[in-house]
Amino acid sequence: MGNSGSSSGPHLHFEVRDTRTQEPINPALFGFEIADHTPPAMRQLKVYALNDRLETIGEQLFRLRKNGRHYRLSEDTLVVGAWRVGFGLKVYDQHDHVPNLNGIYALRMYVDDSLWYAFEMERFSFAQTRYLNAHVDYAARVRDRAWFNRTWLLPGNRLEAYPHVSGQRGALPLYRNRPAHVRLVAEDPWGNQSELTFWIRRGEVTPPPPRPYNYHIDWATGGTVRLDGLRLHLPKGALYEDLYLQCDIQNDTDAAHYAHRYRLASPEVPVHRWAELAIAPARTLPPRLRSKAFVGWFDDSGQLVSCGGTWHDDGMLHAHVRQLGDFTIGIDTVPPTVEPVSFSRDMRGRSQMRFRITDNQPVTGRARGLRYRATVDGRWILMEYDAKKDLLIHEFDGRIGPGEHHLRIVVTDDRGNRTTQTYTFIR
Repeated sequence: MGNSGSSSGPHLHFEVRDTRTQEPINPALFGFEIADHTPPAMRQLKVYALNDRLETIGEQLFRLRKNGRHYRLSEDTLVVGAWRVGFGLKVYDQHDHVPNLNGIYALRMYVDDSLWYAFEMERFSFAQTRYLNAHVDYAARVRDRAWFNRTWLLPGNRLEAYPHVSGQRGALPLYRNRPAHVRLVAEDPWGNQSELTFWIRRGEVTPPPPRPYNYHIDWATGGTVRLDGLRLHLPKGALYEDLYLQCDIQNDTDAAHYAHRYRLASPEVPVHRWAELAIAPARTLPPRLRSKAFVGWFDDSGQLVSCGGTWHDDGMLHAHVRQLGDFTIGIDTVPPTVEPVSFSRDMRGRSQMRFRITDNQPVTGRARGLRYRATVDGRWILMEYDAKKDLLIHEFDGRIGPGEHHLRIVVTDDRGNRTTQTYTFIR
């Protein structure tokens, strides 16, 4: 049973796996009768101008016109000022009479009626899950919560879901006097298809403006960024393509922060493997607060999120991160809270007791969430933790007998701040 993701309650996780490799196989391919006569819905097309290294140097977004399962652009021929392009298709699949938006099963691109690119989700390895961040337009996913399927491969993409890729990793060369006819076909496991067709040719190519950056990290080797009071090491395999970072130090006047605010590119850059980030305090940190200090990352609302951290002999606070953006050192001295939700002194006839546990400091990455321990009359009891609702739940199963009992709940956060609550109840 599971209750993860966007589910609203416990549900059964059903999988079909290859017993030899343990790879999950798409269960829709095994003849289950699911009402689905609805073809995938195409929403938008992105055209990415690519340089000779197949790096994006510009992009254009186009809305689509629908006619049954066929889609068109508002213009017959796209004219793009680039020597080569890649495409991104925003497309979702749905079952009949169900509002859920699902990913597509397959996407194929034909150029002048010849297969150019194919993506197919028949199976995949759990070890390759994060490579989906390279398959989609990750920046659009973070910024707009939109899923654009790429039709060309980033160099660090190791997802084994592409039975056919032509040209340079799927990039399409453009010619001024020879338009290419492009047909994109999206398909679900039940054979329902949608298709988008258009023509495209090269227009006047003008050099893109130089991109501002002060660090270039090669995707194949990784690299290290060093600023005053900061060190970021991106190991080999952390990136899907070369990274051009604009890193700088910003003045942070918040008295609760003990380091500069460092800007390391943007959260819109995907990071595949854990990177090591080390930050030194910019002002004196009292000894009593050293154990309460954490490497903090600013989310899109400006809230500081703890990445955890440990002090090393170099005098810097080290943490492993898997996102870029703005960082500093924060302090957490506030203990968690424990609040009775379904509890009273007289628990006779009750089937369960529930408590809400919360913390003021959100965490991410390898920072630990709340840890808890509950005892009745000094003996450990099982408490189920519903992380979605912040609830600790104990189901009475007869092991706590009649009479008066003493309950003790201890909750500890990532920085060791601890709350202990004691209660007396009768069964």
